[in-house]
Amino acid sequence: MNKYSSLSENEFKTPCLLFDSECPLCVRFKESLERVELESDLFFYPLQNDNIYKEFPFVNKQEASQHIHLILDCKTQSVLKGGEAIAHLSLLNPVVKKFSWLVSSEMGKKATSVFYGSINRYRETLRKQCPKCRVKPSY
Repeated sequence: MNKYSSLSENEFKTPCLLFDSECPLCVRFKESLERVELESDLFFYPLQNDNIYKEFPFVNKQEASQHIHLILDCKTQSVLKGGEAIAHLSLLNPVVKKFSWLVSSEMGKKATSVFYGSINRYRETLRKQCPKCRVKPSY
């Protein structure tokens, strides 16, 4: 099994990224991450899998559907959301890590936050235009 592969429906490991398996943008982001060299294993789980919320009861399903969630550790309930998750993921790449001082600076944090906000607004626009997404219940 590829170290970035999803596991069975009831087996969850961390660190893991929750993604919307019904959103083409989210799926492309996940697939891109699977191809990138990272310094640690990363697992991917669709937020539509209700067993996630049993395994990680500290994760709110509605919030997970609105913002990217990177669960670092189940025991400490360590979760990064939104721009913080993106910044953390970028620093797992050995090439990007060389520029960690830039990503970790206040200006870098602001840029990551703005980038994530723009992408998330675009994702919401796509969902509103998608006939399948409009009839789905809100989490």
